[in-house]
Amino acid sequence: MTMSERLTVLLYGQLVGHLERTGSDDPDFTYTAEYAASGRAPLSSRLPITPQGYRADRVLPYLHGLLPRISRPASDGQPASTSRPTTPSAS
Repeated sequence: MTMSERLTVLLYGQLVGHLERTGSDDPDFTYTAEYAASGRAPLSSRLPITPQGYRADRVLPYLHGLLPRISRPASDGQPASTSRPTTPSAS
């Protein structure tokens, strides 16, 4: 028997689909039939709405794009820095 993990994906409080891992560490994503029929926007232009769903090779780049990029480890007890640009303050 294969163990499955499922994560519900919401966009502005509305159920969009599910991330699911079945037997591997890489998640697949599938839009719900209701969301697909709603005519609403997809999560990403790289993940257009389709009833077939997406394998990890399409899902992982999207998920990685949601996370900040770590530029150094937090080995000195300080929080790790990120490579996100900072906005200069007006003086």
